[in-house]
Amino acid sequence: MIRQQFEIWFASLTEVIYRRKYVAVCSVLTLTLILSSHISHLRFDTRDEGFFHDDDPTLIAYNEFRDTFGQDDVFIIGMRPETGLNPSFLSLLHDLHTKLEAGVPYLDDIQSLVNGRIVRAEGDTLFVEELMQTPPESDLEVTRLKALIDRYPMYEKILISADRKLATIIIKAKAVVEVGQDDLMAGFDGEASPASGENRIYLSNEQNVEIAESIQNIVSEYEDRGVAFDLSGTPAFVAVIQKAIERDLGIMMPMSFLVIVIFLAALFRRLSGVIYPLIIVMLSLLSCLGIMALMDFPITNVFQILPTFLIVVGIADSVHILVIFYRRLDSRSDKRAAVVHAISFAALPVLMTSVTTACGLLSFMWADVAIVAQLGLIAAMGVMLAFFYTVILLPALIAIFPIKANRPTAKTDHPLSDRIFAAIARTTCRHPWRIVLLSSAILAMAAYFASSVRLSHSSLTWFPEDAPIRVATNLLDKINGGTVMLEVTVDSNAPNGLHEPEFLSDLDEAVEVISGMEVSGIRAGKIWSIADVLKEINRALHEDKDTAYALPTRRETIAQELILFESSGSDDLEDFTDSTYRIARISILAPFTDAVLYKDYVDAVEAYLAGKFPDVSVRLTGHIALFVQMIKNFGTMYQFKAKMTGSVKVVV
Repeated sequence: MIRQQFEIWFASLTEVIYRRKYVAVCSVLTLTLILSSHISHLRFDTRDEGFFHDDDPTLIAYNEFRDTFGQDDVFIIGMRPETGLNPSFLSLLHDLHTKLEAGVPYLDDIQSLVNGRIVRAEGDTLFVEELMQTPPESDLEVTRLKALIDRYPMYEKILISADRKLATIIIKAKAVVEVGQDDLMAGFDGEASPASGENRIYLSNEQNVEIAESIQNIVSEYEDRGVAFDLSGTPAFVAVIQKAIERDLGIMMPMSFLVIVIFLAALFRRLSGVIYPLIIVMLSLLSCLGIMALMDFPITNVFQILPTFLIVVGIADSVHILVIFYRRLDSRSDKRAAVVHAISFAALPVLMTSVTTACGLLSFMWADVAIVAQLGLIAAMGVMLAFFYTVILLPALIAIFPIKANRPTAKTDHPLSDRIFAAIARTTCRHPWRIVLLSSAILAMAAYFASSVRLSHSSLTWFPEDAPIRVATNLLDKINGGTVMLEVTVDSNAPNGLHEPEFLSDLDEAVEVISGMEVSGIRAGKIWSIADVLKEINRALHEDKDTAYALPTRRETIAQELILFESSGSDDLEDFTDSTYRIARISILAPFTDAVLYKDYVDAVEAYLAGKFPDVSVRLTGHIALFVQMIKNFGTMYQFKAKMTGSVKVVV
C-alpha cells in the first residue's frame, strides 16, 4: 500500500536523522541563517498601489497621471484657531508654512494662505504674487486680506473653509524619487529634475512615513498655542496604517507565542513539549520571512496575518507527532523507537494536511489583487517549510537532548483530552438524528446570512472612532467636503487644444455639472480646472473687474493670457495641463467613505464626461478610481450596491 511505503520511507529518514542529528541541526540552522539574513531588507507597503499587479491597466493609468502631474494625494493639515483669522494666527500660519517648506523631505509643493495665488496686472504685464508675503500686523491688514480671499473662489474648501474657521496647509510630495537617494537633504531640492530610466521609482512607503513624521514633529512645536491641528489626507492615512501594523505585529506575535506556550504546557506538561515546537516554528517563520525579502514581497495590510498563521500551522505539525511520540515513549521507554514510530505513523497525515493547505493557498496566486496573490504564494511556502522543519529538526532535537519517560499510569486513567473527545463521540453515536437535524439547522441559518454578504472596503473604520486620523478625516470631510481625489484627464487630441474657447467652455460647464452631482450619498466638496486660472487671469487683465471673471471667447486671447501667466514666473499651470496644452486636468475632491459607494459615483461622472466630450479621450484616475478597481478585483462575483444598510459586509 502507498501508506505503508510512505511510513517505511519516513521511518528510514528518521533513522538517518537520529544518527546524524548534529548534521541535521547544523543544516537546518545554516539554511535558516542564510534565508533570515535577508529579513533586514523587508519593507512595508500600505499604499493603495500595492493592491495592484504592475500590469493592471488602472495602475498604469494612475502612474501615467503621476508622471505628468505628480502626486494626486496630499497631506492636509487642518488648523482651527480659537480666535479666528487674526494677526496672531496668521503669523503662526506663516511661520509654520515656512518651517514645513524648509523641513519636509521629498517636498514637491506646499500651499496655504501664505502663498495663495494673487493675480494682478499693470498695463500689459501680469504679476502672480503670494497672498501673504509677510504676515499682517494689524486688524486693518487682516480685513484687507480677508477681502482678497473672498475674491478668489479657488481658495474656498482648499485653503480655507467656507465659514473661515478652518485653514489648511496642503503638502504635496514628489511622485518620483531617485534610487539611492539616501541623503535626506536630497528630498529638499525642489528644482531637481525627475529621475529616469533604471533610477526612476515612485515615492516609497518608507519615504512617505518620513514625510508624515517630519510634518508631525514640526506641527508639534506649535501645539498649545490656541490652534487645534488635524492631519489627514491619503498619504497620512498610509503612514498611520504602517505604524498600526508595526504595533499590531509587536503585540500579536508575542501573544500568539504566549497562548501556545500555555497550551503546550497544559497538553504535554513537559519542557521539551513546549521548547521544541517553539524552536521549529520560530526557525520556519524566520526562513519564510527571508524568502519574502528575497522575492521583494512587502509587508502589507494583508501580510500582517502571515506570522500568526504560520505559527499556528507549524505548531500543529509538531503537536501531531509529539502526542504519539510521548505516548510511545511512556509505554516503552525507548526514545529512538518512539520518535521513529511517531514520525512514520503521523508524517503522512501531516504531509497531506500541509499539501492540501498549501494548494488552497496557492489558488490565491490567480487573484487580481496583487497582495492576495503574494500572500498565497508565501503562505504556501511557509506551510511546507514548517512541515520540512518538523520532520527534520524535531527528531534531531529529540536525539540530542535527554527526555525522561513518565511513569506508566493505570489503563483506566486516561488523559482529560481523551475523556472529553470520548464523551463527544458517545453523544453523537447515541443521538445521530438530533445531531444531523441540529447541523442542518445551523447550515441553513449560515446559508441564509451568507446570501446577504456584500463587499466593503471602508479602511477608515479600521481605526477606533477616537483615532486622530479618523477624527481629522471626518472633520475635514464635513467642513471642506473631502480628503481624497478623483482625477480626470481630458485629451483634446491636439497640441494647444486648450486654447479653443469651445473646449474650455465645455470644461468649465463640466465642472459646474459635476459639482451638483450626488450619487450614493457622495457629492464633491470641490472641483477645479485650468478654466478657474484663466478666469483669474482674464479678470486681472480687465482692471480687476468682477464682470471679467469669465473665460475669454477668442482663441488668440486665451493663448496670449496663458503666455502672460507663464511669463510671470509662476509654474502653477503645471498642476492643470501638460506642457503642450493638450491635456486638461479636472480635480475632484470627495469625502473618504466606503470604496463600494464610489463605483456608482465614478460611473455617473464618467458617463456624463463621455457624453460631454464624445470626440476626445477622457480618463478617470486618482485614488478614488483605484478604490473602485480594488473592489472589482476583490470580488467580481459580487454586485455593487450603493446602499449597504442592513447587509453583512465582507471587509477587505
